[in-house]
Amino acid sequence: MISSEAGSKVVLFDFDGTIAATIEAGVEIFNTIAREHGFVEITKENIPALRAKGAREAAHELHIPSLMLPIVVNKIRNGIKSRIPELAIVSGIKEAIVSLKKNGWELGIVTSNSKENILAFLKHNDFEIFDYINAGSSIFYKASAIRKIISENNLSDRKIVFVGDEIRDVIAAKKNNITAIGVTWGINSRAGFEKENADFIVDTVEELTKILSDFCEVGA
Repeated sequence: MISSEAGSKVVLFDFDGTIAATIEAGVEIFNTIAREHGFVEITKENIPALRAKGAREAAHELHIPSLMLPIVVNKIRNGIKSRIPELAIVSGIKEAIVSLKKNGWELGIVTSNSKENILAFLKHNDFEIFDYINAGSSIFYKASAIRKIISENNLSDRKIVFVGDEIRDVIAAKKNNITAIGVTWGINSRAGFEKENADFIVDTVEELTKILSDFCEVGA
């Protein structure tokens, strides 16, 4: 149960694909890397299958050696950095998050993207309203990043929701015993979230807003 008491509601967001529309740019950057290193490129043909897979499964499908993953992630981060001015916010998400803030939710971002990129994007889009940011974590250690943001900000007694576009976001939320909401407008599909038993799966920002609004009403 998520209380409506002021200050008791915390919603943490993933960044890439959830708030920032970085998927198209990320695919372009990855495919450049793939051609350089001989990985399988992301195409219209393999996207449906990849969207139902977790990060490790997708990396295997794309023939990315485990030791190369940190290098690939770093190159994508650097590529995204150069594109910050042209990246869009996912349609409707800014307005939804601003409304959450006005309704007493505390806001956070937990992401494997760099803090430099996050702060630049938020500043460029006049969106500097987040209370907590944990950035730059390994793509396979998001659970630890969530745990750290909870510990450092004394949030253990709060009711917390984590919103993300990847299967690993759901896994990380569940490891921390917080509500997991998977959004299908980013990397992973509904089928992928269903495999990990996400608490909620939403296809639109309106659905996300409705779920969080219902939480506000519980215990009011």
